[in-house]
Amino acid sequence: MRNGSLKCATLAITGILAYASLAPLAGQVAAEELTIGARVAPSNLDPQMSALGSDLGYYHHIYEPLFEIGELSDLSPALAESYKLIDNNTWEMKLHQGVTFHDGSAFDAEDVIFTLNRLRTQELPGNDGLVKEMLGPVVSIEAVDSHTLKIVTSEPTPDLLNRLSEFSILSSAIGVSATTEDFNTGKAAIGTGPFKLVKWDRGEKLVLERFDDYWQGPAEFSTVTFKGMSNDPARIAALLAGDVDIIDYVPPLDAARLRNEGGVEVFTAPSGRVIFLQVDAVDDTVAQLTDKAGQPLVGKNPLEDLRVRKALKLSISQDLIVTKIMDNLAFKATQGIPEGFGGYDPDIPLPSYDPEKAKALLAEAGYPKGFGLTLSCPNDRYVNDALICQGVGQMWSKIGIDTKIDTMPKSVYFKKLRENAFSAFMLGWGNDAGNSISLLSSVIETRDDDKGRGSWNASFSNPDLDKMIDNAIIQMDEETRNKALAEAMAMAIEEVALIPLHAQAVIVAAKNGLSYTPRANEQLLAYFVRQAK
Repeated sequence: MRNGSLKCATLAITGILAYASLAPLAGQVAAEELTIGARVAPSNLDPQMSALGSDLGYYHHIYEPLFEIGELSDLSPALAESYKLIDNNTWEMKLHQGVTFHDGSAFDAEDVIFTLNRLRTQELPGNDGLVKEMLGPVVSIEAVDSHTLKIVTSEPTPDLLNRLSEFSILSSAIGVSATTEDFNTGKAAIGTGPFKLVKWDRGEKLVLERFDDYWQGPAEFSTVTFKGMSNDPARIAALLAGDVDIIDYVPPLDAARLRNEGGVEVFTAPSGRVIFLQVDAVDDTVAQLTDKAGQPLVGKNPLEDLRVRKALKLSISQDLIVTKIMDNLAFKATQGIPEGFGGYDPDIPLPSYDPEKAKALLAEAGYPKGFGLTLSCPNDRYVNDALICQGVGQMWSKIGIDTKIDTMPKSVYFKKLRENAFSAFMLGWGNDAGNSISLLSSVIETRDDDKGRGSWNASFSNPDLDKMIDNAIIQMDEETRNKALAEAMAMAIEEVALIPLHAQAVIVAAKNGLSYTPRANEQLLAYFVRQAK
């Protein structure tokens, strides 16, 4: 099922459960506690409020989706047992029987219907828009029987199973009146996942307790505590001091040092996340743009000019970012998805580094001396995010772009991004589904809430590209779909809808005696942390 392939109309699940190969056997459960130093703390515990990869990782401890994204962005079953494609717009899904929620109630089709209808029919204040957007094509969800669903879409949606992997299934017993605060306090945080919520102190720690009746076998650890530790040196120091057992988002420059430390193991894997920059190329007046004297550019936006966007791209050295800032624990990127993912175009070349050509393009566009802008970035979301932006700012300044760097916590940053408050900014897209559909439809396509497109697009619009994306994402044949996606990606790169920088590596460090296989989606899932036997 990689890339949502529909070559086989029915997926037999028995024997290949997403977690089964790693689940502890009965009688092997240990009673130890596990403490995780996490760079990114949860935004909230209502799983329908956010589709940020960091939040999804927390949700998947307490709740489960119908389908699960595996270590290599491969799609595996979770609460679903099998599916059948009736026609291009109609799906039938069989659900696992014998699954219980944390309160002891049985999981069935009504819980799935309740979950999906909560998004389709209720306004959830503060929702990031992406989760609801993914459900946009769904017209109806019906129970054929207690463990069989029929889902009908308004158009062919070949990546429906991938989309469903983003939805944590809730218990219908919580009722339609359940609020986000009810989830945050634990009142409504009732899932089928391997852990139950004990307590959440926002920004400080999240405490989970093993669910002994978990249908795929109980976890190894009786208690799991996530400690929010956004400061990289502090997180590493806590691991070395024994205050935490395992940490995520190890900075590349520290990975080599940790490998030489006694008592520590380092685990790495390629990430599916590509880091890129975008600029506001749609608004005539952008608050953070100035002339060389520092005066606002009113009614004139140089970023609308393709030559200016190309100049910004030409002035960035991926070599310097990958080798110096990322210590070679990153991979150069030509486009918004990594090589091997569905819709990847191998003919897109690596970006050139040519500051002189960049200056010439600026002069041709009418800005021979440049102008001023602000590059906004998070400082606690991506690996070395603030350092990367500082480096880019220096590169842009060398071609005459007076660049101010504005970094902030992700809790502030993403809210401002969605309010279109930035002239230039950083974004990283996880590509969890193993293809480019989410990136193209959510980040590149013009925002259209009625169509369920562009929920994270704050900077770009091209009607011709919109049509290409719309056509690509409804192709049911995988080969045809990937070719159309690649063509859309090529146009997006040509138009500099984004400036690709690199694909991250996933780096996790743990004390000796623990092992972990990092996942391409960067989520550190306690259920998969293993103790040496």
